[in-house]
Amino acid sequence: MKPGVEILFGQLSVQAGDTVTIVTDERIDPRVGEMLFAQALALGADADLSRVRARHTNGENFAAPVVAAIRASDIAILATSWSASHSAGVIAATEAGVRVLSMPGVNYEMFGAGAMTADYGEVERLTVRWGELFARGRQVRVTTKAGTDLVADLGGPRRSPFLDTGMMSVAGGLGNMPAGEVAFAPIEGSCSGRIVADIMLSTSAGNLREPVEIEIVDGAVSAVRGGPAGEQFEHELVRHGPSARMVAEIAVGTNPAARTVGIVIEDEKQLGTAHVGFGHSVGIGGENASTIHADAIMAAATVSIDGVDLLRDGEVVEQALQRESLDSFHPAGGSFTLARLATREMSGRLEVAWVDASGEARWAQVGDDHAAAEALLALHTGMLSAGTGTRDAQVLGLLAHYGVVAPAARA
Repeated sequence: MKPGVEILFGQLSVQAGDTVTIVTDERIDPRVGEMLFAQALALGADADLSRVRARHTNGENFAAPVVAAIRASDIAILATSWSASHSAGVIAATEAGVRVLSMPGVNYEMFGAGAMTADYGEVERLTVRWGELFARGRQVRVTTKAGTDLVADLGGPRRSPFLDTGMMSVAGGLGNMPAGEVAFAPIEGSCSGRIVADIMLSTSAGNLREPVEIEIVDGAVSAVRGGPAGEQFEHELVRHGPSARMVAEIAVGTNPAARTVGIVIEDEKQLGTAHVGFGHSVGIGGENASTIHADAIMAAATVSIDGVDLLRDGEVVEQALQRESLDSFHPAGGSFTLARLATREMSGRLEVAWVDASGEARWAQVGDDHAAAEALLALHTGMLSAGTGTRDAQVLGLLAHYGVVAPAARA
């Protein structure tokens, strides 16, 4: 058995007695479905394997009997040549509590090397930390030396990121394997700038032979330039109508084992890359419904949130992974009120809750160890005001940064 199969079923937390529906299609190596089916049976699951007609466009639905089988399962594994992640049937199943694992374009070799065999503990740690920064952010900017320069509104507390950690919640939802990305649906109409895709466009097979430039105005594609792949991308946008032109997603890869293999499900997961999705965004927290979801992937990206770099030319910026010290805050002080955020004490330190786009609660430590301890003490003592330049002002600045308190309204 290839190592990626055991990792996959471990991430899904498959238990004896679970009903598991596995769907492949005519363009996928039959060994993939057989291998998944065998492992499900070995774990004591009540498994079913279906091989269906391939669709040609991401977001196309399965036939009604397959949709019904997925909806009736505890777990559905979709090893298909197209992405059904954003199809109506899959979205309905996830909303009903089914754990759906989507692996569009997966091949037999991927289960033995690369992204599928990553240390998913490491992937999860990075994904959750960056997701936390996206959740608190207001604006994201993506640039590359190849010419990408894109900015978008993250919406602050109005929107949350979709975290593709590879760990599937028993409460249901959508995940990918191989996994490893933070995806965010920016506020519709807020994106502007230029994308230069130099790894892949998911509307064409394989990796790009030449870059494709995509101009974005008011959150939608206004122009496309760049050879046959660019022409195919434009053709798909026209075929699926105006909703296909909308920017649906801005994402960063978080899987250090992922490679450039010409398959979007692995290429977009590479640590150091960024990608922009177009079309359907409902499944990741957006509001744009479309019959397509297409991705443009860029190498060696610089990604910043509110001016703080997460990636710089494809390299992880360690400073963005570190928790804030109190000395990094120089607020003016003043009076504050408590916000309605859930908090908890962990090992003498304050943590605050935030919720990702799937509805799962996450917890973030409020600053570094020392800062989180002082923040907890401030809450215990009810400290909600401080003078300019004081230590208490720094603590309240930290709490405000995490949304635990907010400046009091002036009378």
